[in-house]
Amino acid sequence: MTKSLRVLLLFAFLSSVIQCFAQDPEIKSVRVTRATPDPTPTSTVRGRVFYAETSRPVRRASIMLMSANMRGGPGEGSGLTDNEGVFEIKGVPAGTYYAMVNAPGVVSPLAFLDFSKLDRGRDMDGATVEEAFKDFQRIVVNGVNDIDVQIAARRGGAIAGRVMYDDGDAAIGVKVEILRKVEDRFVGVIPNFSAVVGMFCGGSGSFQTDDRGVFRFSGLPPGEYIVKATENVNHSGAKNSQSFETLLLGGGGSFLTIYHPDVFDPASAQLINVEYGQELTEINVTIPGRYLYKISGRVTSRKDKTPVKAEIMLQRVAEDKTFSVFTEIARRMQAVPTDDNGAWLFKELPKGVYKVIVSPARAVPDYSDDSDGTGPKPKVPEPPKFAKKIQEITVEDKDLAEINVELGFGASVSGTVAVENLFNEMPDGVTIRAENEVAELNASGGGWNYAERDPSKPGKLNHDFNLENVSEGKTKFSIVLGDGDYYVKSMTAGSTDLLAGVYEIKEGEKLANVKIVLGKGLATLKGTVTGDDKEPVSGAQMMLVPTDAKRRNSTFQRNARTGDTGEYEVKLAPGEYALIFVTEDDLRKKGEAWDSWLEAELKKAQTVKLESGKTETLNLKRVK
Repeated sequence: MTKSLRVLLLFAFLSSVIQCFAQDPEIKSVRVTRATPDPTPTSTVRGRVFYAETSRPVRRASIMLMSANMRGGPGEGSGLTDNEGVFEIKGVPAGTYYAMVNAPGVVSPLAFLDFSKLDRGRDMDGATVEEAFKDFQRIVVNGVNDIDVQIAARRGGAIAGRVMYDDGDAAIGVKVEILRKVEDRFVGVIPNFSAVVGMFCGGSGSFQTDDRGVFRFSGLPPGEYIVKATENVNHSGAKNSQSFETLLLGGGGSFLTIYHPDVFDPASAQLINVEYGQELTEINVTIPGRYLYKISGRVTSRKDKTPVKAEIMLQRVAEDKTFSVFTEIARRMQAVPTDDNGAWLFKELPKGVYKVIVSPARAVPDYSDDSDGTGPKPKVPEPPKFAKKIQEITVEDKDLAEINVELGFGASVSGTVAVENLFNEMPDGVTIRAENEVAELNASGGGWNYAERDPSKPGKLNHDFNLENVSEGKTKFSIVLGDGDYYVKSMTAGSTDLLAGVYEIKEGEKLANVKIVLGKGLATLKGTVTGDDKEPVSGAQMMLVPTDAKRRNSTFQRNARTGDTGEYEVKLAPGEYALIFVTEDDLRKKGEAWDSWLEAELKKAQTVKLESGKTETLNLKRVK
């Protein structure tokens, strides 16, 4: 692969992120649905883009129309402003759009997105995406008439400074990240597409320091931030050099991080308050000297202590509440494979507590069979027999050696998926997941997706499924359907309801003959939400939870969010539900904190019974 192609793939990643938000079948929040577009749309959107604070034109900048229902690609059309800030976009389909101005220093919806929800099995829900766009201009197009608009662009805040070593030398080529505080976490900010170009090309907004150790970020929305600097280090003892992608990302997933002004723990970093148009300079970072250590060990089978081929990735516990898209990509690139003896090594690590994440090596298909002379045919070997494991270690004042991680055999869960009374008419996709209670150990890399046809049975969907490498312990099953006309009725193993709570998986267990039954005929619930003043409440988030305690699985729960006029509408399985207003902080509760909160809310929540194929209207009042 050429270097230029690799760069293009990294750019494409950012675009695909937005498409993931729109197309992920697990997005369960309500979205505004636009009217079916005219087959030959003729609308032209013309207008002028100007800076909100000065009314001066935004010259030579790109502008993109992004669909409000977030189901299209990244945009339905784009244009370029001229010397007066004027633009024209032709052939725009009917619908409602957001205008996104892409210019250095201008705040865009990208800066408000919480990319951490894409990590570790979580998904960017529709409510989060809509929240990011709520303060940006909407443009309504009917697909026939031309329209003229005036678009005000807001300059974001800027943070600039210098990174230096404690001896006064400039820290050159050090990666710098600006992390925005979101509830109790810190999330990396991508101000706009222009900033991404600057990151890779060394322009304004670059995330690597220049030859003076200087950095600057602009286009930041109001909020609280911390600054993180990362030295470029290859911790992998198994590799002699870093890949091009790792170097391009800067820092390469390094654990040699420091936070403004000179602390190692993000919880101790100095908070920086940023407002629209504010320029903050001299936000400097000093990299102190410190001792660095090695950790090494082996991966073996718990049963017979023989070496196991696996891949090791590290995660620093102190950084559990920070997230950056680029850091996560680079960390995965620095994963270390075990050698033939199961040995592995990481070097140049600072003191701290780490999670050692061990994933058994995946089997590689053998394409050597050419017995009939028609070419090689894949012989897919049996999947890995071991399950993923996470082990915590502490690096203090010395190197750590002989860290032995024992892998147990993974369990398997297999059975059939069928639609009740419509066995051959299946939805477009079914994803079945088995994961431990904290969603860190997933089966088969996350789940089994039933979106492809069995090549050995042309024209007939394969109704069988098989989850491999399920880790032992308390396991939660969940099912997501890729077709809104279907819902999950049950998942059972004999008389055991696998969706009613947690199931205790035993090492190497083979849970077979599992039956998943799907139904058709969803119910519809709609209405409006008003506040104490009887005015409509926009952006209110609600969770619909089955009143039957056995249906508390995420498979059956749904979320809804009100539109501009307080309206909501959601389709879901028949049954009785409790409607609970939630905040982002509520949704981040885990374990016992979540369970106790939910039980308290259920006792006072309004309930509604829904019937298959019918629509129920329920107007709600949100009391603060």
